[in-house]
Amino acid sequence: MDTSNSFSNVGPHISVERIISHFHRFSIEAPKELIKLLTITNGGRPVRILMSIPNHWDGTDNFVALWGIDHPDRNLSYGENLAYYRHYIDQGLLPFGAADSGSLICISTRKSDLDQIRYIDIAEAEPSEPYQKTWWLADDLAEFINSLK
Repeated sequence: MDTSNSFSNVGPHISVERIISHFHRFSIEAPKELIKLLTITNGGRPVRILMSIPNHWDGTDNFVALWGIDHPDRNLSYGENLAYYRHYIDQGLLPFGAADSGSLICISTRKSDLDQIRYIDIAEAEPSEPYQKTWWLADDLAEFINSLK
């Protein structure tokens, strides 16, 4: 995954062990691609932000925050977001960032669509059944990052 020049305001360098430890604190097995991305950027603001969201309103939103671990900017840090979004995580959607609309960008941890990147419109999603209101963005993180405009 080439993320060179893809993010600004990146967090401090972080080890794989620290990333795994952070997710384990919330009983979460983080996907390997997300761990890899966090070792490279550890959060930040995407340089290219426009996402294409097929079959959703006007078909676009802006990806404005990739959450990191121990990032000095609260808006770019996982912090306690993992606990706050537990209902999505328990349904197989691990949030890793946010859109400017407040909606979530997630990576799937379900076997049926493992590693797919999904958009949750939090204005429409029911926490008990989040997959009913998600939109596919990409088959994996690399494809998602490369698709941003």
